[in-house]
Formats: sequence, C-alpha cells, structure tokens
Amino acid sequence: MLVRQDEMSEWVASFDRYRAGARGGGDRGAYLRLFNGGRHTIDRVNRGSFAVPNWSACVLGGIQPGPIQQIARDAADDGLLQRFCYCVPARQGRGLDRRPNEVAARRFDALFPALAALHPSQAFAGTPRPVVLHAAAHAHRLAILDLAEAVTAMPDTSARLRAALGKWPGLFARLVLIFHLIDVADARMSQMSQGGSARSATTLPPIIEVVPEATARRAASYMRDILLPHLLRAEAVMFASEQTGHARWIAGYILSKGEDRITSRDIVRAYGALRAPEQRRELLSVMESLETVGWVIAEERDPPGKSPTSWRVNPKIHSTFASRAQREREARADAKRRIAETVQRLRNGGVG
Repeated sequence: MLVRQDEMSEWVASFDRYRAGARGGGDRGAYLRLFNGGRHTIDRVNRGSFAVPNWSACVLGGIQPGPIQQIARDAADDGLLQRFCYCVPARQGRGLDRRPNEVAARRFDALFPALAALHPSQAFAGTPRPVVLHAAAHAHRLAILDLAEAVTAMPDTSARLRAALGKWPGLFARLVLIFHLIDVADARMSQMSQGGSARSATTLPPIIEVVPEATARRAASYMRDILLPHLLRAEAVMFASEQTGHARWIAGYILSKGEDRITSRDIVRAYGALRAPEQRRELLSVMESLETVGWVIAEERDPPGKSPTSWRVNPKIHSTFASRAQREREARADAKRRIAETVQRLRNGGVG
C-alpha cells in the first residue's frame, strides 16, 4: 500500500482530525505500527473486529523546510521522523528541456505488474521460503552496521540521529530485498520480451531466494553514499535555528572574501536579513557564536566594554576550508551573473 502526500504537512495535520480533543497520538501510533508490518487486528465498536495479515504501507511525500522544522519542534519523541528516508535536494537550476527516455519510461511502468506477479516459493504448502543473502553478500551488510555504529559513537551525534541509525540494520534488509526483487522482475520481463526459453542459461533471471553479492553491494552503496548524506542534511534542516542560518551565511561570506578582518558594516551591507537596526542584537549574538567555535575574535574597542563592531578572522579557516571557499566564491559569482542576466532580459522585454 502506498500513502502518497503532495504536502506532508497536511498529512501530519490530519492526525486524529475527527477525534475530539486529540493531538494526533492515536494516528501517529497507527503509522508507527505501519512501519513494522505484520498482523494487526482492528476492533470496531458495535461492528466487530477484523485482522489485516500485513499491516504495512510506504509513505511518500514532499515538504518545505519551514513546515518540517515546525513539525520537528512540536512532535512527540516517538520516532516517527526517524523512520523516513530523506531526500534534501540542492538548489535547482532551470533544468534541461529534452525528450524523455521513452524506453526507460516503458521499462519502469512495466516493472510494477511484474513485481506484483512475483510470489515466494513454497517449502511446504502455505510456508514460503525466506529470501537470504549469499555468503559473499554478508560483508556489505556488516559494513553498513559498522558505519551506523561509527556515526552513532561520535560525541556530537544527536539522540534523534542515533535513533534513525538504530533502524539501519532493518533498513538494509528492506532495501536489499527491494533491489533484489526489482532485478528479478526486470530480468523475467526482459526474458519474456526476448523469447523466454530461447535465451541462454547465462542470462536467466536471478534466483529469487538468494540475494547476490552485487545487489548487496549496490544497496550498501546507496545507503552510504546517498541516504546517509541526505539524513545528515535533513537533520541540519529540521533542527536548525534562525541564528544557525545567519551564522552559516556569514561563515560563507567570510570564506568567499578571503580577508583577515570583517566588520558589522561589511555584514549589513551584504546581508539584508541582519540589515535592520533592530537586528543589531541578533548580529552580535551570531558573531559570538562564530567566536565560540574559533572562526573570529572580537577586536577591542575604546572604551572597553562597548559592543564590538569588528572581528579578526582566524587565518586557519582559509586553508582548512579552501575548497569550500572556492565553491562559495563561484556560487556567489554565479548568483550575481544570473541576476544581471535576468535584469537585462526584463529590460529587453523578456527576450534573452
């Protein structure tokens, strides 16, 4: 079963909508059980009860940073957010206007009925055989367990992130099974389209009961190279404060300039979010946070005790974050170029 939500914030807001005085706890519990799967019995008052053989679903949707930050702040610490696999996209350009790959699209569409037609083999009547890892595939499972344990052991790893990584042993099993069944269904579909038994034995579909080493390697690579970076990025987005955003922007500005000194005047000229006079206290607080982590140090003022207006930049950050500084300079130059091009296009009546 697929629960598809274009706006996940609306989905969360709908929890216990029709229960007087409720705050979503009942529906949240039901969705938590959906993650685990297995048999579930539902009791209806005056209507009897019925059992669902496999109470499970896949929840798919999108959400903006602002709403998910609010949800993360208000949510009960029940592990619902830790059950998701996150995708936090980078800033997108206009994209490329091109003809879609129709062969790939047809192959993708045909995959779902092929998957639905798969059934586990039976050891005995009503007793399906389990799908197991090939002996060589276990190394990739152990590598994922080692990775999760290493990140969990880091002293600055939050309890939320530890809870999410605690589900990785089970998540690896789910993902490797999905990868494997897709391979099996796709291979069978390809075999049928090319004549079935006429194909050679070397191109037969994978055995459904055994996950090969190559599939386990791909699943482990997906978790290590894609899921983990996006999980860390989602953690930063969900629990970031407004001050964190200001500090990140100013840090990027310092790197892009490459100078050994920065003033409050430099910042307010370049950064509109802290330009208003009433934001002065916020600016000082952000600079204090950068001073705490060793990026800057406030210059003394005369008379002493007055709020600082200038800071010396730690020279080590320019060498430590040299590659990041180059990316910051390129990104800011590209943003200026695109703004100039847009303005020129508007002046020309919308013609590039």
